[in-house]
Amino acid sequence: MITSTIINTDKKAAAVKILAAAAFLLTFQGYMVAPLLDDLTGELQSNRFLVGFAIPAFAIPYGLSSFFYSLLIRRYGRRNLILSLIMLMAFGIFLTTFCESAGTFLIMRILLGLVSGGIIPVAISMTGDLYTLGKRDQPFSWLFLGMAGGMTFGPTFGGYLYPLIGWRWEFVIVGITCALLSYYAVMHRRLFPDEHIYSKIDLKTTLIKLRHLLDKEGSRKIYGFIFLNGVFHSGLFVWISFYFSERYHFGDQAAGIGLLLFGLPGLLMAVSIGAGTQKYGHKKMVILGLLVIALTIALLVVHASIWVAVLAVTFLSVGYVMTQPLFTGIINNLRNGSVRGCALGFGTCLLFLGYGVGPIIFQYLLGLGITQALVMLTILGISLAFLSIGKTNSAAGLVH
Repeated sequence: MITSTIINTDKKAAAVKILAAAAFLLTFQGYMVAPLLDDLTGELQSNRFLVGFAIPAFAIPYGLSSFFYSLLIRRYGRRNLILSLIMLMAFGIFLTTFCESAGTFLIMRILLGLVSGGIIPVAISMTGDLYTLGKRDQPFSWLFLGMAGGMTFGPTFGGYLYPLIGWRWEFVIVGITCALLSYYAVMHRRLFPDEHIYSKIDLKTTLIKLRHLLDKEGSRKIYGFIFLNGVFHSGLFVWISFYFSERYHFGDQAAGIGLLLFGLPGLLMAVSIGAGTQKYGHKKMVILGLLVIALTIALLVVHASIWVAVLAVTFLSVGYVMTQPLFTGIINNLRNGSVRGCALGFGTCLLFLGYGVGPIIFQYLLGLGITQALVMLTILGISLAFLSIGKTNSAAGLVH
């Protein structure tokens, strides 16, 4: 039985905004370290290769634990779970400030990923119950804009504030913000719907549901796209910072601005691109996005002037958004409640595994040289775009 004290639209919107803020802080702190890898190498007395695992050390445990947390929803209730996870995230962020070596820093990143892993799937599950099927688009957009906003502004402020206050105080500020959000969420906990089922965790049944999800070709391609989407996006964040530092000798603040230029245009145009997709069709939008990506990467390969590179990165952001499917539409089609938790958990798991694997792949590619990395980036972008062509309507494969 699902109970809810939500009685009007304003209260529903308030609940979603709290969840979106949690998603924002989650990805904000996750990517805040992207432009700081060189500086952390010195401060933690390590090498860049080891410190380069700062993002994967968070994202991979987060992805793996998100699937596990999706199984806990029906046992402990979503309200208790989401409130606990936000508090644990704040606590983990504070503890990170005491790290004195690369080893302890990476361990804390792993633990932070493990204790916060259920925030996104629980938030999506809650939003799905707050709104009926035809009214979920906007609230889901808030959640995904929260995630995208954190990934966009986290590296920017991370790079910009580091010379002013240092990385430890950056974590302190984010930790305080997260603690305040946790307090606010607890004080308004009745806004959130809850489940009072408390069923046992049946791993065998869950694996059977997962096998049924993957039996259909459409589902496999959707999940494959979600993983590659995470690899592509996350790898780009680490690569863009390195690119501007290596070729144009950008410092932390300038590299942070470069990351903002990569993420912000696509973030701002996401809504209009979604409307364009509905009007002109996803296939045409993907092909156009593919052309934009190919052109902009070609400009970066030839070692163009700084202004051309900045403009190219801006268009790369827009092209990237154009090549990704309407993920909110996929989630919106999850009508079957018995499989929804498994589908959401597995999808979130693959997305964040991609976020973690991306920087590792690009770290090795950058060892071969920027040009080679750009070529591989082009191949992955093209593969990603073609994988998404014509598959937006196959979301139903996740729900039957």
